[in-house]
Amino acid sequence: MLTPRRPISNREARPSRQRGIVLMLAIVVLVIMSLAAVGLMRSMLSSNKVAGNLAFQQSAIQSADLGIETAVAWLEQNNIATNLHNNITIAAGRPVGYLALRQDPAVGQSWEVFWNTVLVPSNTVNTLAPDAAGNTVSFVIQRLCSGQGAPTSGIGCEAAPASNVGEGRSQRVNPGTPTSIPNQRYYRITARVSGPRNTIGFVQAVVAL
Repeated sequence: MLTPRRPISNREARPSRQRGIVLMLAIVVLVIMSLAAVGLMRSMLSSNKVAGNLAFQQSAIQSADLGIETAVAWLEQNNIATNLHNNITIAAGRPVGYLALRQDPAVGQSWEVFWNTVLVPSNTVNTLAPDAAGNTVSFVIQRLCSGQGAPTSGIGCEAAPASNVGEGRSQRVNPGTPTSIPNQRYYRITARVSGPRNTIGFVQAVVAL
């Protein structure tokens, strides 16, 4: 015997529609949370990359300082008589990295291009062994003069700002004014660092001996 079906009222059908709306809202919330998580992960990866690049940069600067210290030590050992009056490019079969005259990149030319097209082909770059951080340091020492020869021969060597008299002479200055040491010469040391992740940097220092 068939039992007559009771018609479903509108009041009984509402909970089904409400449950469908909650499901849609839950899906939307999950999508928003997923997008936020992806954005947070990308932000963290970018921050880690920036921090890593800064660490490589600091490591390169420290390696460049070592190259400059090595160049200064070489200058102090060879600053005898006329040893530094002329270029010293090769010693004991390897480049030394000393030029008795100043060379600069052309106008609009970067130091990287000048280094690779002028200094390296002329065997005037002294390259040290790679350090523990994977950085390779090369340096060039340039005497700040317009040419080779004795500084007293009028080749236009740089002098201290407080010195405007002839070679080997001194002048009286006011108290507190910096003075220069007679016969003191200026040398520019340019160190190039090549490290991991194609890190390339230049550090320069000017020393007086």
